[in-house]
Amino acid sequence: MQPLSAETSALVIVDYQNDFCHPDGAFGRAGHDLSAVQAVAVPIARLRDQAHEAGVPVVVVRVEHSSWTDDAIWLRRFEGLLPEARPTEQVAARGSWGAELFHLKPDDRDFEVVKHRYSAFAYTPLALVLRARGCTDVVICGVQTDVCVLGTARDALQVGFRPVVVSDAVA
Repeated sequence: MQPLSAETSALVIVDYQNDFCHPDGAFGRAGHDLSAVQAVAVPIARLRDQAHEAGVPVVVVRVEHSSWTDDAIWLRRFEGLLPEARPTEQVAARGSWGAELFHLKPDDRDFEVVKHRYSAFAYTPLALVLRARGCTDVVICGVQTDVCVLGTARDALQVGFRPVVVSDAVA
């Protein structure tokens, strides 16, 4: 595998938000074990700091859900799950504390992307932003690895980027 280069890489932090990470967030209140999520706090912060030091673009991705973007098909996505696996409340609702970032405050060096589906590439300007910065490699970290991180990595490849998932910075 060709090594990563600061000139052609971007760091993408996916769904590092209160509802997924904080004990008082939707997942914590629902009884989910957040130990793996909390274990990636230091690696994610370290990656972001290293990216800033190396001049690597950092993209912070948040999911938001609202009646403006949740169509009928999307709302039925949990129908096949066992009742105990279904969310009991709206997660990352637009404008809510749960949709805010967890222990991460973007600064003027970071670009924020708000998404409304699992992939950070679906219906967002992410591909445009990466191409405008000359990026070909997407270094991905964050939470919801089996859904949102995976969806973002797959779509990165589908639209012409090389995805690299940082295994010790995802949960």
